[in-house]
Amino acid sequence: LRLSLLLLVLASSGSFCFASVPKGLSQAPLAATPPRLWSTWYSLNDTKLNETALQSIADLLVSTGLHSSGYDTIMIDDGWQAPHRDAQGNLHADPTRFPSGMKAFVDYAAARGLKVGLYTTPGNYSCLLRPASYGHLQKDIALWVTDWGVRYIKDCVCNTTEQLRSHAYSDMQAVIRASKLPVLYECDPFMDKPWLWAHNVCNVWSSHDDIADSFLAWTGAMDDFVAENVSAGAGPGSYSLPDILRLGEGGQSLTEYQAQVTMYAIMGTAFISGTDLRTTSQSILDLYTHPGLLQVQGDVLGLPGFRVEKLVLPSFNTVHIKGSPMPGTNDVCFVDIWRKTIANGGVAVGVLSLNQGCLLQLDLTYITQLTASQLSVYQVWSNVSTTMTATQPFNVTLTSHEAALLTVHAASKQ
Repeated sequence: LRLSLLLLVLASSGSFCFASVPKGLSQAPLAATPPRLWSTWYSLNDTKLNETALQSIADLLVSTGLHSSGYDTIMIDDGWQAPHRDAQGNLHADPTRFPSGMKAFVDYAAARGLKVGLYTTPGNYSCLLRPASYGHLQKDIALWVTDWGVRYIKDCVCNTTEQLRSHAYSDMQAVIRASKLPVLYECDPFMDKPWLWAHNVCNVWSSHDDIADSFLAWTGAMDDFVAENVSAGAGPGSYSLPDILRLGEGGQSLTEYQAQVTMYAIMGTAFISGTDLRTTSQSILDLYTHPGLLQVQGDVLGLPGFRVEKLVLPSFNTVHIKGSPMPGTNDVCFVDIWRKTIANGGVAVGVLSLNQGCLLQLDLTYITQLTASQLSVYQVWSNVSTTMTATQPFNVTLTSHEAALLTVHAASKQ
């Protein structure tokens, strides 16, 4: 039922595309940095969605440390709606799945310091053919936001037309603003290239169709982002969402999941977890809550990241980036290098192995564009700090499909 549309051809290099970042929809405290949420979509979907399961998730968000790590909202995706609107045109929660009503669950979440988000679509029907918001914007926001206390609205794309979508998201945002309540707004018409227009409309916007739980799927999507210059449309108050994170589903190794969150953090995307917290491992929880990772993802500047180079090494070794495969492996390694400006004059760097293990020598002055003579480098995943001369190459060793995450500052500005 989800719409499938592949974005454009793969691209190999961003070549330092530092486009001006658009002024976002809002400044602090609303979406000053990329949001973090938990979503029902992949773990509960339609068949397992009910208030008992969500109460368990709310409790686990607190007990696992995700809430204290900034995952402050439970986004209830498609399937929560009653089969029909009531006689007054109001859309309530499905009484079988939510016998206590949605307001009761919002209160349950609020008692644990959590907020609740709800799904809808601008059309008549949702992806699961439940009632949606066409012709009911004011009524829906009045009930869900003002009466129930919902603080996040996801506006999907199912069962819409291009003509409807051309104004539907700005229409919904106008109604949300009129409520004068702090509601984050996500819009998901990825096929309409929201990175070109949504920074004045949506706090979060989809930048890709659904991404499978596989290394090839999300690394391929990164090429799509470069081809479309998606990062140029993101900035404070308005952020890209590649897709809901599916860590722990089993489609990738722990190393690959770590690489995925590393590169998404560098890109400056929203982090929306779809992991089933009732069954996941501590290793997956540790990825979601890693302080160094989240400091990069949620950096106070709220800026996106850009690709520096995507290279085959040693075939295309440069003066600034050199590498070779680990001994005993194939004759080339394929690497992807990104950078993101962060607070205190720093730069975060993500270095990803796309095939096998690599031994790299990096010119961090070239990659970061910092002009200091001494650099302070923090390796986030290994928790190692180094002070070095800026002209000295920085050595990085990656295993297959591993990513390194660095934060780099002028040594005097840490």
